[in-house]
Amino acid sequence: MILHAIELHHVGRFRESVRLGPFAPGLNVLSAPNESGKSTSLHAAARALFDRHTTKGEELKSLQPVGTDLAPRIAVEFETAAGRFRIEKTFLQKPTSELRAWQSASWQLIAESDQADQRVQALLHSSLPGRGATKSEHWGFLGFLWARQGEPAVWPGFNDEGVGQNIRAQLVQLELDPVIERLRERLAATFGSILTATGQPRTGGPLRTAEDDLTRLDEELTQLHATRTKLEDALVRYQQAASGVTQLAKEHAERTAAAATLHESAQAAERLSAELKTHQHALLTAQEKLDTVAADATKLAHLRQLTAEAQTAITAAEHTAATATQKRTDLRARLDAMQTERPQRESALQTRRVELQRAQGLLRLRQHTETAAALARQIAKVEATAAELAELKARQAKLPDLTPAQLRKLEDLAEQTRTLTAQLQALGLTVELTPDRDALVAADGKSQNPDPKSQTEIPAGQTTTLRSPQTLDLHLADWGRIVIRSGAQETQNVAKELDTAHTALRNALEKAEVPTLDAAREAVTERRELDTQLKTLGATLASQLGEHDTLADLQDTAASAARRADAQAATLPPTAADHALSQADLEATEARLSAALPAEEKALTAFDREMERIRTEERTATQTEQTADKQLTEQRGSLRTHEAQTADLMGRYADGLDAAKTAAQIAFTQAEARVAAAKAQLPPDYDKLPERNKRAAVSLQQIANELQARRTERDQAKGTLETLGGQGLYSRETELEEKKVEATLRRDAARAQGWTTRIAHDLIEHRKQAATKAVLTPLEQRLTAAFAELSGDPTRQVFLNEQLQIAGIGRTREATHAFDQLSQGAKEQLLLCLRLAVAQELATDEPQVLILDDVLVNTDPVRQERILDVLGAQATHLQILILTCHPDRYRGVGQAVNFTI
Repeated sequence: MILHAIELHHVGRFRESVRLGPFAPGLNVLSAPNESGKSTSLHAAARALFDRHTTKGEELKSLQPVGTDLAPRIAVEFETAAGRFRIEKTFLQKPTSELRAWQSASWQLIAESDQADQRVQALLHSSLPGRGATKSEHWGFLGFLWARQGEPAVWPGFNDEGVGQNIRAQLVQLELDPVIERLRERLAATFGSILTATGQPRTGGPLRTAEDDLTRLDEELTQLHATRTKLEDALVRYQQAASGVTQLAKEHAERTAAAATLHESAQAAERLSAELKTHQHALLTAQEKLDTVAADATKLAHLRQLTAEAQTAITAAEHTAATATQKRTDLRARLDAMQTERPQRESALQTRRVELQRAQGLLRLRQHTETAAALARQIAKVEATAAELAELKARQAKLPDLTPAQLRKLEDLAEQTRTLTAQLQALGLTVELTPDRDALVAADGKSQNPDPKSQTEIPAGQTTTLRSPQTLDLHLADWGRIVIRSGAQETQNVAKELDTAHTALRNALEKAEVPTLDAAREAVTERRELDTQLKTLGATLASQLGEHDTLADLQDTAASAARRADAQAATLPPTAADHALSQADLEATEARLSAALPAEEKALTAFDREMERIRTEERTATQTEQTADKQLTEQRGSLRTHEAQTADLMGRYADGLDAAKTAAQIAFTQAEARVAAAKAQLPPDYDKLPERNKRAAVSLQQIANELQARRTERDQAKGTLETLGGQGLYSRETELEEKKVEATLRRDAARAQGWTTRIAHDLIEHRKQAATKAVLTPLEQRLTAAFAELSGDPTRQVFLNEQLQIAGIGRTREATHAFDQLSQGAKEQLLLCLRLAVAQELATDEPQVLILDDVLVNTDPVRQERILDVLGAQATHLQILILTCHPDRYRGVGQAVNFTI
């Protein structure tokens, strides 16, 4: 197969339609930067050629433009020995497949959908996986002839049943004796019906059947043995259950008698325990009464102590209240005197403030007046500079709008015109006239009919030179007309270029609004000088404006300063004496008052703080007096309460508190003696008897339950024995053992036959491999010659084994280097030689394409040139497509292929 063109739509980075091709029959180079879609285009073409149009999966989804759900559409034009075809497929959404053939100078539809996929598969000798997208091993010969970017440099195997066997058959032609070959095939069929290629039993073969029978018989014997084991286990369970029933019945009778005795002891202990609880309750009541009397005695002592403390607190509160009253009276008198003095101090301070404010106002008035005058002078300077700046801008506006870059462009055009004029003079016609006597001549370098009025007088004996690009029409007075023409094509081209240059120069001058190039230079020079003056004046204006952005801002500031001065004058207003004062007098007065005012304010503040302190002390004395009165009232109430509680407590005991305490102590002692006597009558561990009685009842019930379970187990085991005993287990086991022996014999016979035929087949195969070795020489010679041409070392040879794997590379078969020991570049180059050899052999049947996707990245420049020589030589009978991001390595080689939108 060879490729003619690839069309992509909604594939990878190509959201719109793009075409790659047409490809030439020989060497094609697709050179583009990384991520420009080179490899993506070839992978998309492979999907169109080899995948079903209904295939879905990550391989197809990866073709969609990033972030979209667009359906990739791919068309590939290709050619095989059967003709030229075009397959077009749409994937993922509304999938379609259309196969067309080039017939009668147009594309004719010949198949659609699945039939189109099958026709392409047959044309390209490809295959399909069970499900999902295809891989390189399904792509027929193209899977081997396409060196994909980034694939590992591994020597291929040729033993697979697909493409590898076909390539191997093409590379090594070998024939055995027909009888031996038929015997080998018959042996292969025999052992193939018994064993697989890996030595495993063939499904449905006699060996697998015998082994399956043995497996089934073993399973039946295993089940039979399990049943027999169940029967034996049932007998053991029956014997054990019967023995357990007898033992548990005896234990149940013994435990019943012991539980009855323990129950009677528990009832007796329960009665004695109830009597003990009654005596303990009486003891608790006596204890509570004794504790109550003791608590009342303690409370009475505490109440007497509280009464004494309350009387002491009343005396202290009366003294504190009298002291606080006297202090409050004294503080009130001092505070009244200070309140009378304070207005006089406040009036004197206010007078000082008014004097200071007037002095400061007069100073501000003079400052505002001076600021307004300074701003007026600054405005005058700025207005003068602004007027000069406006005049310069007006001059600049009258100049042509011509930049230095545009001037350089005009100069370049003028230089080009001068250069072309010089070239035209050097290439054009040159005629020298030297008349013997005075003569008149009319010359025209363009018109065929010169104007007689434009005649030139030539003195006798003087040489006049006339020039023209191609045609010179001379009219000599009293002699005639002479027409001189030149047929040089170069002169015509230069003349056209000169006309074009003149036109471009005129247009550029008109666009720049200048008559000549010199005028343009003068305009640019004058504009540059004006720009310099404008920058200087601009800097001067910015300096004069100072912190103001524009003249208007400065004028606003000056107006504001004048208004502030007028407002300050209206506020004071100043008197004649104020105007007579100097700046120094005003500043001295302002400084004196500024220093005196804080001192007087500080004195007034200290006076106010003293008044506030006296007020605080007065409030504190008042609070102390109120607190003392409150405490006096509270202590008197507490005294009355303590005296009432003491009287109430003494009223509870008619005979006195001590007599009541003695009677409670005697009652407690008697109750304690009765409790001790009741405890002496109880048996040891009486408190544990109820729990023991409960455990005995539970244990008795558990024994009864276990006895019932053992009886049930004994009856079930007896039923199992009766059921299994009548199935004839031992006779069935004997029958299965006999069948197992027969199946074992069949298995051994099939295994012996399979391995015997396998050995015979392998012996013939070894003979075939030995014969293959004898015919490997041509292939080794082709690879050796190609690798020598690439590496520049003709002394090394490539040696292959009978499986077409590299036995080594070296000068002799015994002293070689293995393929894995070569450098990465040498591996890539040797694989290229192998692909070229395969492509050459396959091309004898139909045209082939060899695709190299940047696979020579580890090749040095010297070998790169040799590879180009080899590829150029092979391009006469192979189509070679090179994809690269290094255009310099393939410059001048083959036909360049590009993407066309």
